[in-house]
Amino acid sequence: IYARIFESDLGYIDVGQKALISIPAYQEKIEGVVRNIAEVIDPESRTTRVRLELLNYKGELKVNMFADIEMPVEFDQVLVVPKEAILDAGKGKIVFVQKSEGVFEPRMVQTGLEGDGLINIKSGLKKGERIVVSGNFLIDSESQLQAALEGFSRQPTAKSLE
Repeated sequence: IYARIFESDLGYIDVGQKALISIPAYQEKIEGVVRNIAEVIDPESRTTRVRLELLNYKGELKVNMFADIEMPVEFDQVLVVPKEAILDAGKGKIVFVQKSEGVFEPRMVQTGLEGDGLINIKSGLKKGERIVVSGNFLIDSESQLQAALEGFSRQPTAKSLE
């Protein structure tokens, strides 16, 4: 089988890697192995061709048949958080960390890869810290409101406009 792999996914694919191929026309699942990765990227689709060898397959495939290909990838253990825990503040990404019961602090984090609703945290959090997973918008809105109210409570300075 020849498959098209996106350029951005090439770092996860290697010769000898196992694959699970589903052929919808026959409702079959077959194991395969990556045997070759082409050296050329198609400039329009940003993909390259990968050749898969099917292991112990006795069925018949036709030219241009569709197949779904899964290539399981194992990552090193990393710290991940649910995507909804990340608040994009424009200048950076923020996670709200629980300091004590009902008290949260915003913390800038650097993120990495994203997948399956999870985002890798490269820096800014430690394992075991409790974070807000949902309701970030509410917390962020409340903190902006409190900052605005604090500004009103200070002694205002008047300046006439001319």
